[in-house]
Formats: sequence, C-alpha cells, structure tokens
Amino acid sequence: MYESDYISKTCEFFRKNNIKEIAYDPTPKFHDKIKKVLKNYNFLLTPIEAKHCIVMNPSAPKLRSQPKIHKPECPIRPIVNSINSPSYKITNKLNNIIRKAYVFENNYSIKNSYELINSIKDIPIPVIAKFASLDIVNPYTNIPVLPAAVG
Repeated sequence: MYESDYISKTCEFFRKNNIKEIAYDPTPKFHDKIKKVLKNYNFLLTPIEAKHCIVMNPSAPKLRSQPKIHKPECPIRPIVNSINSPSYKITNKLNNIIRKAYVFENNYSIKNSYELINSIKDIPIPVIAKFASLDIVNPYTNIPVLPAAVG
C-alpha cells in the first residue's frame, strides 16, 4: 500500500468514527492521579507492588491503523499501543490479580485458523450443518468517545 493511500484511509476512518485530536495532552495529570491513588490506597497492593506499578516517563497511548489487505477495498483496523502509558503497569497487575481470583471457564475466542481446526477436528459435524464466520467491523459504534475528565 502506498503511504499516501495509508494516510488517506486512516484519516477517513478517523473521520467516519468521529475520532478527534484533543488540544492538550492529559497524560501528566492522569499519571499524577494514578500515583496519588497508588500512594493512598494500599489495601490491594503492598507499597512495593504499588511502586512497581508506576510508569516512569509515561506517554499517551499511540493510535495507528493496520490495513486489512485480505479484505476488499483494504479497510483499516485501529490499533492502540498502550505500552508506556500511565496505566499500563497497573492494568497488567490488576489483570493478573483478577485472573488468579476468578476462573473464566468459557473461552469463545480463537487465536487463528489453526487453533480453530484443532478445537473442532474431533467433533462430529452433521452433513447438513453450515459453518459461519462473523467479522465484527466496529463493535463500539454507539459508545461516545469523549476526552477523559482529569482533575
């Protein structure tokens, strides 16, 4: 894909989904808020664990797009890279705590076609059965995206 096509498709995707650049970077205020919460609330984490959850020199998450080259007209898939964002370490820590505390038995997602084949190869499928694959284009179209209130 030519760079100009990539840029125009990305801008078109942002326009269609009402994604706008905000005038200021809320990252420093958000980072300060996270540090304050981690400092004052130690009922879930030890002080050392809380200290390890603070990201040094954080940056705002980066939004980029990935063209779906296997689809007609090559639509865009948005990708957010949150590594080094203020909440990256704390969200990972909380995710680990939740996964240890709760057992999520039903997993309905498949990583790729190989995993799908492996998971259904021994299931007897009737001759009249039909296999369907769904492609969810934009699952959160009804959720308004507003700048986070930082204060």
